Amino acid sequence: GMSSFGKALKTLGETGVTGFINAFNNANSKVTSAASNMLTTFVNAANAKKGTLTTTFTALVQAVLTAINAKQRDFQTAGSTLMVKFIAGVKTQDSNARSTFTNIISGCLTAIKNKYSEFQSVGTQTMIKFIAGVRSQDTNARNTFTNIISGCLTAIKNKYSDRCLICRMWKPEQED
Repeated sequence: GMSSFGKALKTLGETGVTGFINAFNNANSKVTSAASNMLTTFVNAANAKKGTLTTTFTALVQAVLTAINAKQRDFQTAGSTLMVKFIAGVKTQDSNARSTFTNIISGCLTAIKNKYSEFQSVGTQTMIKFIAGVRSQDTNARNTFTNIISGCLTAIKNKYSDRCLICRMWKPEQED
């Protein structure tokens, strides 16, 4: 078994841990109050120093702008050098670029040439169907055209029958 000293140590440890946990559990309102007070103090201090902070940040921004303005020539030189180097780099790849574009275009043209028979087939079928469609409407087209011409000639005959040579020669079919 356990000696009385060991039991006493065990009890002391359990009591200490329980007390420690209870201290945190019971401290909720104290921690909330302390945090709230701390934030209020921080906000009040920041508000009290608002003028100084604004002046400091304004001076800081102005100093940065002054430093950037002082380096404009350096920026211009760096940008100019960058563009010169970029252009030089592009020029060194001129033949590669041409070769690549030529290969792409050649490949496209070859692919199109390989499809010539399909284009021809589609074109032939399209025209065959178009012609068949026109032929299927041949009688309707003739009748419509004949009716239009006949109507025009009748109107002309009615208006100019005594002065129109065509009107005197044309005799529409008699209706029953």
